[in-house]
Amino acid sequence: MQENDNKKKNIYLVMGLAMGVPSTIIGVFFLFYFLDQQKILDLKYGILILVVTILNTFFVMVKYASKKD
Repeated sequence: MQENDNKKKNIYLVMGLAMGVPSTIIGVFFLFYFLDQQKILDLKYGILILVVTILNTFFVMVKYASKKD
């Protein structure tokens, strides 16, 4: 029973991260686009940070999906 609850919890975590990916992409992109317009940060570094953020989110999703309790 406890194992089944942990699997459900992990699935909910993965689903939450998956549903948040599009808004994360849009939010981070517009943040760095604004910083580029203000000449605070170059857009190529913003895109690099955006890609790293997406990869980190996918890594956490896989980590929770394959987690066994």
